[in-house]
Amino acid sequence: MRNEAGSARTVFIMGLLLAALIASIYLSSPTLVRYLQYKTFDWVMETPRAANPSCSIAIVDIDDQCLAKFGQWPWPRDRLGLLLQKVTAAGAKTTALAIL
Repeated sequence: MRNEAGSARTVFIMGLLLAALIASIYLSSPTLVRYLQYKTFDWVMETPRAANPSCSIAIVDIDDQCLAKFGQWPWPRDRLGLLLQKVTAAGAKTTALAIL
């Protein structure tokens, strides 16, 4: 039991030291941090993309007819899950939700 407490304390102290190091680097040299952010962004943007991305996009909209049939928004999770299952079964490779 004593060893676990010492190990947890060591991890906590190391986390504090790492946070202090990152904070001191950020506060002492924001231009360096900004430079590293820009370089990281450039590196991410230069990584190769998918060889042949699909250009077909389908938007599934919940309209007034759906609301009249299934009830007002917000819908329960099981109904949204069923909707996503049907979209996936129709062949969707990726699904994004915009919920307002």
